[in-house]
Amino acid sequence: MRRSMRIIPVILLAGMVGTLVLPGLAQSDRASMVGVTKDASGAAIPNAKIKITNVATGQTFETESNPEGRYATPNILKPGTYKVEASKEGFKTAVVDQVILNIGDVKEVNIPLELGAITQTVTVSEQTQQLETETSSRGEVITGRQITELPLKDRNFTSLALLAPGVNRAIVGPLFDQTALNQGDKRISGGDISGQTNEQGSTEASRFSRSGGASLSVNGLRPTTNNFSLDGVDNNEPQFGTIGVFPNPDAIAEFKVDTSVAKAEVGRGGATINTTYQSGTNGFHGSTFYYGQNDALNASHWGIGVLRNDEINNGVSPAQAEKDVPKSRIRVNEFGGTFGGPIIKNKTFFFVDFLGQRNATPNAFSTGVPTAKSRIGDFSEFVTTARVLTKDGGTCHLNSSGFMVCPTDVIDPLSCPTPGVMGGNGDTCKTFLQETGQNIIPNLQGRSDFSSQGFKLLALYPLPTLPTVANPNNSNHVNFFGVRNNTETINAGDVKIDHRFSDKNNIFGRYSQSNQARSRANFFPNVPTAGFGAGDEVGNTRQVAVSDTHVFKPTLLNEVRFGWTRVEIGIFNCGVGGACGVSPTTCQDLGIPNCNKGTLGTSGGILTGGFGTGEFEFTGDGGLFLVKSNNYYVNDNVTIITGKHTRKAGIEVRPRLLDTIDGGRAGGLKGNLQYGAGQPQSTGNVQGDYLLSRPVIHYSAGSILGGGNPFLLRGIEWAAFVQDDWKITPSLTLNLGLRWDFFPTMSEKSDREANYDVATRSIIRPNQQTLVDDPKRNFAPRVGFAYNFGPRKQYVLRGGYGIFYSTDGVDSPPLINNPPLTRSVDANNAGFFGGPNLNVNLTTGPPNTTPVDPPVISTDSKLFVVPRQGITPMIQESNLSLQWQLSRDWMIDVGYAATRARHLLSTRNLGNGGNGLGIARTPTGAATLTNPTPNSPIGTVIAYEDRSSSNYDGLQLRTDKRFSYGFQLTASYTFSHNIDDSTGVFTGYGESRGTNGGPVNPFDFHLERSNSSLDRRQVFITNGIWDLPIGKGK
Repeated sequence: MRRSMRIIPVILLAGMVGTLVLPGLAQSDRASMVGVTKDASGAAIPNAKIKITNVATGQTFETESNPEGRYATPNILKPGTYKVEASKEGFKTAVVDQVILNIGDVKEVNIPLELGAITQTVTVSEQTQQLETETSSRGEVITGRQITELPLKDRNFTSLALLAPGVNRAIVGPLFDQTALNQGDKRISGGDISGQTNEQGSTEASRFSRSGGASLSVNGLRPTTNNFSLDGVDNNEPQFGTIGVFPNPDAIAEFKVDTSVAKAEVGRGGATINTTYQSGTNGFHGSTFYYGQNDALNASHWGIGVLRNDEINNGVSPAQAEKDVPKSRIRVNEFGGTFGGPIIKNKTFFFVDFLGQRNATPNAFSTGVPTAKSRIGDFSEFVTTARVLTKDGGTCHLNSSGFMVCPTDVIDPLSCPTPGVMGGNGDTCKTFLQETGQNIIPNLQGRSDFSSQGFKLLALYPLPTLPTVANPNNSNHVNFFGVRNNTETINAGDVKIDHRFSDKNNIFGRYSQSNQARSRANFFPNVPTAGFGAGDEVGNTRQVAVSDTHVFKPTLLNEVRFGWTRVEIGIFNCGVGGACGVSPTTCQDLGIPNCNKGTLGTSGGILTGGFGTGEFEFTGDGGLFLVKSNNYYVNDNVTIITGKHTRKAGIEVRPRLLDTIDGGRAGGLKGNLQYGAGQPQSTGNVQGDYLLSRPVIHYSAGSILGGGNPFLLRGIEWAAFVQDDWKITPSLTLNLGLRWDFFPTMSEKSDREANYDVATRSIIRPNQQTLVDDPKRNFAPRVGFAYNFGPRKQYVLRGGYGIFYSTDGVDSPPLINNPPLTRSVDANNAGFFGGPNLNVNLTTGPPNTTPVDPPVISTDSKLFVVPRQGITPMIQESNLSLQWQLSRDWMIDVGYAATRARHLLSTRNLGNGGNGLGIARTPTGAATLTNPTPNSPIGTVIAYEDRSSSNYDGLQLRTDKRFSYGFQLTASYTFSHNIDDSTGVFTGYGESRGTNGGPVNPFDFHLERSNSSLDRRQVFITNGIWDLPIGKGK
């Protein structure tokens, strides 16, 4: 039975319960402080009063030392600079200035007290150590100066996460936009990378695409298993497993990457990127910035020179060649600013910021278009230079009439023994050259097989810019050169208010908004979606974050957080809704049936193109792609300090509302027709196949019940944890924790989903039985230690082990793509690779896929399977490291980190198509309308299974020199090895596994185990900041 979903009441209930009763879970964006008060003899001083003051805001926190002289604060202190005071009758008041707390710190600040009057003050000038003496987790804090002053391409803060050991940019399918490597020019890098098809960009990664988006692999883990947090609230996009809001780097106070064995309060992934915004202070402060880039100093890529030479070799002057294939005229303009200050000093503060970008990243392109002659059936420009028989070293052969047939000769389908039915290579048919002495179709529009649809489609294309090219195509004999004028506009801003009701009660609220529009220009003005991904992309986000912190007493803290994040990712391809000025009724205009169906999702043009002789630039798209999510976050957080223990416990609720429609992954709402010259039913020329209504070699099509309405998916993630940081001795801290996570499969609001059972050969509906039984026993223990030793306590040995449960991103939620909600077909055709011999072409249009109930299951159905017994991906992390405080400002960290990920998501084909397993068949019994081909193999049945695994082992070294004497430096080196058997739904860089992510051999998964596409064997990275010793005060 279907689970009942009532999202809004759950949000309200969770908020009330969390506020009134429950301890809770927060993604910590704060820090804490611990220490010991001692006298000159080293004896502990109990009941000393400790006062901790935020220098920027004046906010204070007061506590006192326990009978053992130890004090500890809850995790309440914002990152910043603090003053710590310790006082007791009979002792002078001790003051430690300039204590810097970073996000997630548990800073040890020990305070010696001298005998004397309490009215006397002694300033302790020695700085605190950089050593992490209280926690076993590994990570890296990126501070404000690094964020604002290091060069940062695209103003993308995630690029700075690469400074941490074990963190790499993950080049994985559509989650990584190849424009980060080639500025959208497919001739540069993209086309040379195996496994990559998005060399000109992917909508899923369109936001901040020039710098790689948010695709990060941490300690060998997939980029879809990261957990993003912003100001302590959830910042994740639920479908693709990427980030929600990209914060303005200049507005960030700092952020931390937890790479290994984070505490139990952290979950939903193996790695956490935790970011905190700046706040206002008692002084007004602000900044402005501008970053510009142009092509003045850019060299022309060698590929541009090759294209110019191709033109020159075809008779074009060098000046004209340079005009036709210009150097990319890049224009990047990034600007913005921040401003903050007091509304009421020591009480209420504000902070605002803005980030704008106006970017133009055009690039030259080359492709093939129909010539003035070929588009009307005159193929005299397609010639075989040496008409020599194969046996004599040529490529021509004799047909059944004894006539020499060469690859460029167009075959007349009506000349076959059975008119229109061609044999292999058309050997029983005549060519037009044989019939008329010319490679021309005579009386084209008067023929019975003439396709007015194909004729009109070819006429949409512009004429070649290089009309003299022989045998033109869109690969190695291009005849059209142009410039793709890609543009990008970003407007983003934030407003944050902090208010202190008293020293015991504080609240902050923030609103963030970002609008990003990227136009990937169409190759041609009237052709639907010409050029990969042509269209208008959107990447808009909104976020609200509210937090209330209440200190009941110095040893008891409660914190409530609420978050709401809206993410909108999509593209209106050229023609969809009239985008790019292309007709939204292109199919109707051309007369193509079963394409434009009166909905937004089916507007524009059909996806079609061909391969081989006469090929030209593909056109069309799969239909509307638009993913919107509203993600709520409610938690309450309590901390209790007793003796040597700092305990924390909690509960967390993440309701998610996902509205998604993806016409392409639904089978192609307007259809997909692919032609192939030289295939059994081909004329030998792709354009001839269009003009003479020849069958396609591959077709697919899909329809969604309810027209183009998005699927409304709903789900609620739950989590709870307990954590105990136990200071066993002054030198030894033990971190103990236990976390529980529950990640249910999302349900469609109106039951528009189904599963497919391969064993029973049947569709399963939500009203019949549970589609997926989600595991609820996801308990994740965490244990770690930190031992401080040495003559001057200059060493820390740290280690830990923990289990993490995670979600994983998908291309499209599979259960919404099954009949009868979505009906899609996908098959090879016309005898090609054993496909059915169906006469599908542009004249007939794609097959009719109108959803019917009960559903039709046939050999060309496209079905999806999710195992009924769900398994949550599990990640085991462990580490062991040694930190050495080499001197006051220098620290060295040497460590080993390992991850063992199991039950990771991957896909494979259970049908007999491609490299499928071949176990999926249509139902048995007599032939019916819903079972037209009983007990026959189905070509495409994609299973989404949690069956993959990965192993990562890494040696990680880091040297830190904190800022002093005008200089700071960080250097890290990682030597690691990452092995897996799949990178999931989204294939990785250089991967050559089978269709749908593998496996190549579906009968033996172990054969897939090899070096991961995420493997980065050796990585060294360094950064530094130096204040030049010139100017006022230097």
